Amino acid sequence: LAVLDQLGDSAQLTRRFADALRAWREVADSASAAGDRIAAARATRKIATLHELNCDWARALDARQDAAAAFAQGANHAEAALDLHAAGVRLRNAGQYSAALEILGRAAAAAQAGGAADLGIRIAALTGNVHARGGRVSEGIAMVRAALARALERNRPDLASEAYMRLADSIERTSDLTAAIDAFRGGLELCERNGLPVATNVCLMCMSAALFRTGAWDEAAAAARRVLGSPDSDAIAIGGANAIQGLVHVLRGELRRARPLLVAAGAFSRSANFATMEFLSRWGLALHDALSGDNAAAAEGCRNVLSRWRR
Repeated sequence: LAVLDQLGDSAQLTRRFADALRAWREVADSASAAGDRIAAARATRKIATLHELNCDWARALDARQDAAAAFAQGANHAEAALDLHAAGVRLRNAGQYSAALEILGRAAAAAQAGGAADLGIRIAALTGNVHARGGRVSEGIAMVRAALARALERNRPDLASEAYMRLADSIERTSDLTAAIDAFRGGLELCERNGLPVATNVCLMCMSAALFRTGAWDEAAAAARRVLGSPDSDAIAIGGANAIQGLVHVLRGELRRARPLLVAAGAFSRSANFATMEFLSRWGLALHDALSGDNAAAAEGCRNVLSRWRR
C-alpha cells in the first residue's frame, strides 16, 4: 500500500490525475478492508484534494466527508475536523450556507473531541460568518467576536487575522461599511505587523470590495493593485482583485482595460465555485456590454446573474 500511495503522489506531481486517482482509490479500499481506517482516511483526503485540483467540487465535498468519517472511525477526531472545516469553507464560498452550517456543526464537535482548540477557533469564526451571511447577523457577529477574542488571548496572530476577516465580512451584512472597513484595517495591521503576507493580501482584497461599495474607487483600486503586484497573493486574492479592478475601470468608462480583468475574475470564480466573485464579474461584464451599446448582451448577462442567484 505504501508503494501504491507513492505512485499516486508521483502521478499527481506529473499531472497524471487519472493514474493518481486509481492508485489512491486502491489504497483507500484496501486499507478500509484491512481495518486500517487512518490509512484509508489519508488516501481519501488525497482524493479530495485531487478533485479540488480538477475543480470537481461535488466529488471533492463527498471525498472530504468520507475522509472525515474514516478519521473519526479511527478515533482521530482532530484530523476529521480538518476535513470538515475544509468542506465548510468551500460551501461558504459557494453560498450554500445551510449545508455549510450542518458540516461546521460536525466540525466543531470533532475538534472538541480531538482537543484541537486552535482549529476550534477557526471553525467558530467561520460558523459565525456563515450565520451572518445567512441572515442571522447579530448572532453571527457575536460568535466571530468571541472567536477573535480567544485567538488574541492565545497570542495567535494567524488565527486572529482570519477571525478579523470573518468579522469584517460579517459586519458588511449590516451595511455599516465604515465599521467593516475599520475591521479590515485592524486585520490588515495585525497581518503586516506579524509578517503574514498571504493573509495580508486576502485582507486587502476583501477590503477593496468594501471600499468599492462606498464609492472610494481610488482606494479600492489601489488595494487591488497591491494584491495583483504581490508575489504572495493566493488565487482567491488575485481573482477578487481582478474583479474589483475591472469594475472600477468599467464604471469609469475604461472599457478596454476592464474586460480582460473581468473575464479573468469570472473564469476563476467558476473554477473555484466562489459565488461572490462570480456575481461581481458577471455584473461587471453586463455593465461593460451596456456601456458598449450591446443592450441585448447586457440583458442576457443580467438574466444569467439572476439565474445564478436563484441556484
